[in-house]
Amino acid sequence: MSSGVYEPREDSFLLRRHIPSYAKGRVLDMGTGSGVLAVEAAKFAKEVVAVDVNPEAVAALQERVAHSLQNVSVVQSDLFSRVKGQFDCILCNPPYLPLERGYEDLALDGGVEGWEWSARFVREAKAFLRPQGSILLVASSRSRPKKLEAVFRHEAFAFQCIDAVTFDFEEVLLYVLRHDAPDALHWGKRSVVFRATRQGRRVAVKRARTPRFRGHLLHEARVLEEVNALGIGPSLLGVGGPPWLENKVVDELALEWIDGVRIGAFLLTHTAKELVPVLRLVFRQLSILDDAGWEKGEMTNPYKHILVRGNVPVLIDFERARKSVRRRNVTQFCQYLCCKGVLPVLQEKGLAVRVGAVREVMRAYAKGSATVEDVLGVFGLKE
Repeated sequence: MSSGVYEPREDSFLLRRHIPSYAKGRVLDMGTGSGVLAVEAAKFAKEVVAVDVNPEAVAALQERVAHSLQNVSVVQSDLFSRVKGQFDCILCNPPYLPLERGYEDLALDGGVEGWEWSARFVREAKAFLRPQGSILLVASSRSRPKKLEAVFRHEAFAFQCIDAVTFDFEEVLLYVLRHDAPDALHWGKRSVVFRATRQGRRVAVKRARTPRFRGHLLHEARVLEEVNALGIGPSLLGVGGPPWLENKVVDELALEWIDGVRIGAFLLTHTAKELVPVLRLVFRQLSILDDAGWEKGEMTNPYKHILVRGNVPVLIDFERARKSVRRRNVTQFCQYLCCKGVLPVLQEKGLAVRVGAVREVMRAYAKGSATVEDVLGVFGLKE
């Protein structure tokens, strides 16, 4: 084995004996080292991706699996920086020993107190674990496991210590982690949104999937500060990063949790009497944004951008919002309501949509010669 590559020890064998119960579908072995876990997982999984930051470990494992294991691929990556897709199971036997001055070993050093590398792993892993997936993570009694468990809670993971072994005067622990609320997860191209608890309050956390998307979140935070002042959007509760990191990074937004129904489902399942006030409020909110010079975007297909909580619509996801002198929010929503998948639904429910007049009033509104009240009139929504 190449120098600097972690050789299998009791901690590796502890994790390996649980692989048959968890490895399925697509599996990631993070910090693969010698590849002993990836090779075992390949017996049970459809696909295994083995990752290590050490080029020697990567080269050695690539040579080992090149002809014998067609379902294993090997990637050199610092944690998830070059990892793609999501996984049913993520395996990780991390470096977990406290850092020793004057002695550096990537395979062993877990940070100043030993838990910091694992905290970073857990934080980044959330965006790569499928809703019903599992993480198997090794930890040590020498690296403050209670502090690591606090990280699990902060990241909205349900967890359990399922096994342990003692060697070299320490107890090595094996945790299984799962999404605490898999039904409350949403993955986008740039971010992942999940439900969490912050200071005893249920919130939505929106996090950049990779560091290069942090700028999009900062932009959205600035937009939300302005539109919240107009009474629009989920309340921005905080902008920050993990509290346990000394070098602070800003890669997440804490937002008001909106427990609502997507606009498309709402239109299908509610009566005209219930739809009218909701659509009226949507149009008026969009008109406020037009007047303020904000183009939200996505309003021609807003199925993921409007949630209805009770009988109140809430516009969400301002990542693509931009300043614009063009009055396009209301007109885009008009296009959505007139599309072939939505207009028949409104007509079947008895809304008096004057289809022939919609295009004319859209043009007039865009030029500023018609108001949102005129738009409401052609859709049969005026009070």
